[in-house]
Amino acid sequence: MVTQSEDAAKSWITVRRRRLLQGVILAVVIIDIFFVFSRRPLADKTIDIGNVRSFPARSVKQLTLNAVFYFPRSSDPSVNAPPIRRITPVRVFVVNDPTEGILVLFARDPQSGCRLVHELKDPIDPAFRRRARELGAVFEDPCHGDLFSYTGVRLDGPAQRGMDQFGVRRGPTGEVIVQLTDFQLGPGSPRSS
Repeated sequence: MVTQSEDAAKSWITVRRRRLLQGVILAVVIIDIFFVFSRRPLADKTIDIGNVRSFPARSVKQLTLNAVFYFPRSSDPSVNAPPIRRITPVRVFVVNDPTEGILVLFARDPQSGCRLVHELKDPIDPAFRRRARELGAVFEDPCHGDLFSYTGVRLDGPAQRGMDQFGVRRGPTGEVIVQLTDFQLGPGSPRSS
C-alpha cells in the first residue's frame, strides 16, 4: 500500500521533471531563434560614404565601411561562391568611371577571398609585372596573382569572374549611398588564363 507521502513525493518528482523538460525545450527554441535571426542581414542596410564631389572622375579610393555584411551563398555551383560568412568591417574600392559612374567594388578576390590591393606590389617576377602593366591591371590579389581592371573586370589569374560589387544610389543632395543588401557577383571573364 502506497502512503500519501509517497504519492506526494512521486507527483513532486513528476512535476519537477516536466518543468525541467519544458525549460530545456524553451531554451532550445530561444537559441534556435537567436541563430536564425542573427545570420540574416538587415532589410535595408545602406551607408552614406560622402558627396559625389569627393570622388573625382577616374579616381579610386579605398574605404573601410563600419558595417556588417553577410557574404551570400550561391545556389549555382558554377558561380564558385564561398559559403555564407559574416564580414566586418567591409573593405571596398570606390571607383568613379566616366562611362559607368560610381562603382563600389568589394575589396576581396571573388575566388579565394584574399584582400585585394590597389597599389600593385613589385613581385620578384619582372615578367608578371610587365604582363600586369600590359593588361592595364589596377587591382591585384597578392595571394594568387589575380589581376583586375579599373572597373573590376578579371584580366588574368585563377579567378573565374570579375570583382563583386555593391549597389550604389545617389541621394537628393549628391550623397553616394552604398546598399549592402544589393550585392552583385562579378561578371564572367573576358579572357582565358
